[in-house]
This record gives sequence, structure tokens and C-alpha cells, in this order.
Amino acid sequence: MYGNLSAKLGTHKLYNIFQLAARWDDDNKNGESKMSWALGYGLGTALRLHPRSLLNFEVVTMHINEREVWTRELHLLNQVRATFDWQIGKKTSCFAGPVLNIMVSKKVDAESGVYGSQLTPRPFYESTSASGNNLKMWVGLTAGLRF
Repeated sequence: MYGNLSAKLGTHKLYNIFQLAARWDDDNKNGESKMSWALGYGLGTALRLHPRSLLNFEVVTMHINEREVWTRELHLLNQVRATFDWQIGKKTSCFAGPVLNIMVSKKVDAESGVYGSQLTPRPFYESTSASGNNLKMWVGLTAGLRF
């Protein structure tokens, strides 16, 4: 997902994460742009390194609705994040860090018969079980601003 909006509620010791995400992709068949979106929930903790910096550890799971209003099949993007947060203003900070992405899906492309998400970049691990559970893993980067 390229655009994310999160609300983090709680304390530095433990906080809840409510997430809404979206991305737009060109449909190869007719050249239209189609939106995929996600709803997610997670937990995090923040360790103070310096009066103006934090180290955040977070786990989030998001239900991905891939190029349709609602995806009924199991289609979850799970993320494990470690981010460095630097305060740049009184109530503003910037953050960045690595993300381990784990996509679990039972979605099947009707035309090609391929299991799993078509949105994932090249995974370093991929497998599909005999029952149709597809698992993909890849490493990414997250960065942004907090207000």
C-alpha cells in the first residue's frame, strides 16, 4: 500500500494502531486505474532513546481488498516494523525503518488460476499449500510524518 493513515492510541509502553491504506494500479486488461485498499489493526511499543527520539516496534495485520470493493477470501497482509522516530517540531516527528511483510491469502485469480495477491513485489519466500493457502514474504521500508 502506498498511502497509509494511522491512528495510534495509548502509551509508549503499549499502543493500539488503527490503519487505513490504499493504492492505485493500472489494470493491464483495459488500461483503467483500479484501487486496492486495506483496513488494519495492530499493537506497538516505543522505547525512548533520547529526549527527541524513539525506537518503535510494531505488529499490524491488514485485510486487503484487492481491486474490488470487498475481498471475501482470506487476504491478510501482516507486518513487523522497527522504526526510528525523530522529533522535528513541538508536535511533529519523522520516522523510517524496515518492514517484514507476510502476505497470507486464499484469493485465486479467476483468469490465470494463480493463488495469492497480485500486488506483492518479488518475495524472497513464496509457497502455496495443497489446500490453496498462499504465503509470500518480502522486506520493505516505511517512512512518514507523525502529527
